[in-house]
Amino acid sequence: MRKITRSFIILFLIPLIFSCTENKVESVYVQDGNTVVMYTDETTKQITYSSEDKTAFLFNDNKNAIVIRQSNSDSLKKILSIPIENPLEKVLAQDLKTIREIVISYDESYLYFLDLETDDMLLKRVNINSSESINLIPAFSFIYLNGGTFNNHLLVFSYEESEESETPIFYYNLHDSIGVLQKEFNTDSNARSFLSANYQDYLAEFDSKVEKLNSFIEMIESAIYYQELIDDLEMNQKRLQTTYNQELEELDRIKLFQFGRSEAQRDRQIAKQRQVIQNVDDEIKSIVDQVTEAKNKLMDLQERAMSELGLY
Repeated sequence: MRKITRSFIILFLIPLIFSCTENKVESVYVQDGNTVVMYTDETTKQITYSSEDKTAFLFNDNKNAIVIRQSNSDSLKKILSIPIENPLEKVLAQDLKTIREIVISYDESYLYFLDLETDDMLLKRVNINSSESINLIPAFSFIYLNGGTFNNHLLVFSYEESEESETPIFYYNLHDSIGVLQKEFNTDSNARSFLSANYQDYLAEFDSKVEKLNSFIEMIESAIYYQELIDDLEMNQKRLQTTYNQELEELDRIKLFQFGRSEAQRDRQIAKQRQVIQNVDDEIKSIVDQVTEAKNKLMDLQERAMSELGLY
């Protein structure tokens, strides 16, 4: 009886031993533009060979990877779904200018993300199985709600152009999974009250995105200021350049022989005109320096915006 019991115990433990030591997918990462899978035993396997991958993440119980790839030739991006154990690449979306805030639906059937199309940042949805893609609505950001009364809904940070200002008007709405409007909040405080009453787990994400939006608005306003400053300075530079050319022509005229004018008078007039030209040239150089400084600040704002927006 004891012998049978021991055998039974051994047979019972064997599957547990193997299950504890089973090698599983732990993570994916991009190295040298290719996607690499890491397993729990720290071994790795490369599953793409494009040298153009930008980022990757797992879904479907770590059985599949979503890969974002950017072409080295035209900088356009595409999104791919790749099974880990049978890494055949399936294109979900392509010819994308930018990609932000990728979210997979709770049933892992759809992928939601933001893409810049023409002059609008659009919230898009792509079917992971069929690759069918639809444009939902213009959006700066969004939160995908999982569970509760509004399961599979989207709290969208929307915007529209302002007739009174170059800064867009931002507002907040709730949409269903295909972009149909369900609730209007307008202000961030109203949207926050809705989350506080229904989805408190999303409050931290909402507050973070509102803070990012406010920072982005400040950057837009600063960018508008610097662009207007550059335009004014460059217009002034063109005016001064015309003046400079006219003063050079005047210098050439002064150098010509004039009846009744002494050599000393001529030299004084030339010296005076050269000083006028020097003054104009100094103004032009000062404006060039100001334009360069403003353009550098504008470029810094653009780089900061790219970084804070979290573009893939």
